[in-house]
Amino acid sequence: MIDEIFIEHFRGFSSTHITGLKRVNVIVGKNASGKTALLESIFLSAGAAGPQVTLQLRALRQLGNILQIVGEPSAYRSLWEDLFHWFDQDKTVSIKIVGSNADSRSMRVLYEDSPSQLLPFGLDASSSSRPLSTTLMPQVLFEWQRGDDPPIQVRPKIGPRGFEFEGASAEHFPVIMFSPHATDAPDENAKRFSGLSKTGKISSIVRILRAEYPFIRSLSIEYSGTVPTVHASLTHNYGKKIPVALISDGINRLLSIMLGIGTFPKGAILIDQIEDGFYYARMPSIWKALYRLAQLNEAQIFATTHSLECLSALQEAMRGNENDFSLIYAQKENGVCKITTTKGKFFEATIKQGFDPR
Repeated sequence: MIDEIFIEHFRGFSSTHITGLKRVNVIVGKNASGKTALLESIFLSAGAAGPQVTLQLRALRQLGNILQIVGEPSAYRSLWEDLFHWFDQDKTVSIKIVGSNADSRSMRVLYEDSPSQLLPFGLDASSSSRPLSTTLMPQVLFEWQRGDDPPIQVRPKIGPRGFEFEGASAEHFPVIMFSPHATDAPDENAKRFSGLSKTGKISSIVRILRAEYPFIRSLSIEYSGTVPTVHASLTHNYGKKIPVALISDGINRLLSIMLGIGTFPKGAILIDQIEDGFYYARMPSIWKALYRLAQLNEAQIFATTHSLECLSALQEAMRGNENDFSLIYAQKENGVCKITTTKGKFFEATIKQGFDPR
C-alpha cells in the first residue's frame, strides 16, 4: 500500500506531498488540475519499463506514438521536456513513493553536467573526403532507487538503430494504468486471463462479471483470426461464443480492469476517467465489484473521474468501509497543481448531504 507520495518538478507539480492514501483513492478536479499527472507519477516511479514508459505516456496523452529520431540537441531534449515542470529542464524531476511497510521507491530525471553523446554515429573519418562535423548531445539520466539499495541508472541514447537504453533494468513494483485513450490489445487480455486461469485465480473475476452481467454464461480463450481473444458464451446466443470486445466496450473495459487487478496483486491500479464506457446505473455495483477484487488481491486503486453520478455511486461500497476510501482533490493555483486529501468518512458525508465534492 502506498501511504505517501512526494512529487517535485513533474508536469504541473512544482512540489507536493500527498498523504492519507487508502485502498481506493478517487481523484477529482477541473481540467488541467493534475489528475492524470498524479497517475503518471505513480506509473513512472514504478520503473516497470524504464525510460520507455515516457514514450508510452506520450501516446496516452495523444502526442503521437511515432517518433522521428533527429540527431540534434534540441530534438533530443524535446523528447523529455514535457516531464519537467513548465518544461524547465535545468531542474530535476523527483518522485518518491513511501509504502505502509516502510518500503520506499524513488525516481529522478535530470540532465548530466557534461554531454556524453557524440554525433554522427557509425561514420569513419578516414573514408570520407569531407571533414566531418560532430555534435555534442545532452544526456538525460533516469534513476530509480528502492530503499537504501544502490540506485539503478539508465541513459537513453540515440544510436545507429535509433534509441538505445544503456544501463541496468530497474526492479519495479507492480502497476498497471488504464486510459480512455488506449485499450489493451486482445492478446494482452487473453494472456492475463490465461495466466490467472492456470493458477486458479480466474474464478472470482468470472463470478463478479457474471453477477454484473447475468447473460454471460462463461468466458474462455479462443482465436479471433490469428489473435487469442477472450470470448464469452451468452445465454441467448445458442452456443455461439463472441469476443467480449464485440459485446460491449463497457463490459470489455471492466474485464480489462479486473484482469489487471488479478494480474498485479499488491500493486497499484491506475484508472483514468473510471466512468468511461459504463452506464451510470451500473456504477454502484461496479464500484463494489472493483473494491471487493482489490481487497482479495491486496491491490490499491487510484481512479480519476469527472462524474458526480460516479461519485454518488460510491456510497454503497463505502458504507461500513470508510477507512478504505479517500478523496483526492486536485486544483491549479497560479499555474501550479495542488493536492488535498479527504478521509473517506468526510467524503461520504459530503455526498450524503448533497454537496458536490468536485
